[in-house]
Amino acid sequence: MSITTRRPDAATRTELIYLLSRAAELEHSLMCQYLFTAFTLKGAGDDGVTPRQGRMLLRWSDTLTHIAIQEMRHLAQVCNLLTAIGGAPVLRRPPFPQYATYFSLGIESTLTAFSPQTIHRYMCWEKPASVEAPGCGTELDRSRLEQAARTHVDHLTAIEGLVPEEERRYHSIGELYEIIDRGIASMPARELFIGPPAAQMTNDLIPFREPLTAVTSHESAHRAIHLIVVEGEGTPSHKPHSDRSHFARFKEIYQELHLELERDPRFAPAWPTVDNPVYVFAKDIGSVAPGAHIITNAQARRVGALFLATYDLALHLLLRFFAHTDENPNQLRTLIDAATSLMSGAIRPLGITLTHLPAGEPHEPAYQGLFAGPSFETYGSVELLPHMASAWTSFHERALGIAADCQALSCEQDASPRLADVADVMQFWARQLERAVS
Repeated sequence: MSITTRRPDAATRTELIYLLSRAAELEHSLMCQYLFTAFTLKGAGDDGVTPRQGRMLLRWSDTLTHIAIQEMRHLAQVCNLLTAIGGAPVLRRPPFPQYATYFSLGIESTLTAFSPQTIHRYMCWEKPASVEAPGCGTELDRSRLEQAARTHVDHLTAIEGLVPEEERRYHSIGELYEIIDRGIASMPARELFIGPPAAQMTNDLIPFREPLTAVTSHESAHRAIHLIVVEGEGTPSHKPHSDRSHFARFKEIYQELHLELERDPRFAPAWPTVDNPVYVFAKDIGSVAPGAHIITNAQARRVGALFLATYDLALHLLLRFFAHTDENPNQLRTLIDAATSLMSGAIRPLGITLTHLPAGEPHEPAYQGLFAGPSFETYGSVELLPHMASAWTSFHERALGIAADCQALSCEQDASPRLADVADVMQFWARQLERAVS
């Protein structure tokens, strides 16, 4: 008995929630990768960087950071879509590195320093299906995946409707959203949009430059999805030299970098950080995925712990906002303001600090000359703390703990001055979280 032909659209709520959850994981994963790469860039005045190169590096850093912020907004918009159709926000994602088979595009998700290879991989992630990008390699990977699927499921019958299909093949991020968009359009609005608009993130609460709206209808859902695709891949007709899509901007950086390397072959735009640093889960080298590196330097591990605790707190603040219970409008604004402030005022400076710290101890030859970096590990389950009073108490306690540890570390010899600034940010938000529920 051969497998049933797959339907072209996500035709049930269950399938839509599944595909939107995958989209949320993808947006979150890309955001972390882009931030990691931005944190590794050198700056004006660093050894070997000319003033002109310093200006170029600053522009590249701003571009990467801006794209990462847009990915954060895409993640928020996907969470709005999930909430609108009766699902739950998804802020979980698999750890790095993620194999090329995890998503259907056949591209690895991996934390790497700024380089021609890294920027080319980002072009592959963001490219439209209709655009040729030599060297992406997705066609070969996809053919192998599909051949393997046919080999193992020829004798199976698909289960229609009750559970989501194992995987729908898409050749670009835009195609994934097209499947979602068609599935949404195929269902009656009054049956599909059952979630509370008040539980969605909008520009009234968070000042993104671009629109972030509540999803309440087919029209608003289509508008949200269209904006995500246009910002990532470009317009449907795609003019790579005229739009400001992620693909176009990565292509521009890639071309500029190659020209600069031809002009100055010694140009090293990034600190030599290890790929996929690991701080928490690994107890020995045999327990980490191929391509990951356990950070062993004592100071880097302490700063890495601060980074992970802050990142985890920001995720729980966001999750509490999306799935809140009895919070009033002022408390909801406090959750959003705290989460976004931690991104810029704590996660960014801690991430940059990690790219300036050794990955290993002096006696470890494998790490000689290499720096650490932020791992974006989630050391616990990113799940809702369901009871308001205990959730806010936990947030306050964790902010205070991070502030205290950061302050203590900032007083040690050769500590980065960024640590004292982060301690001030964490102390401020500990007070704000306490006041919001007092």
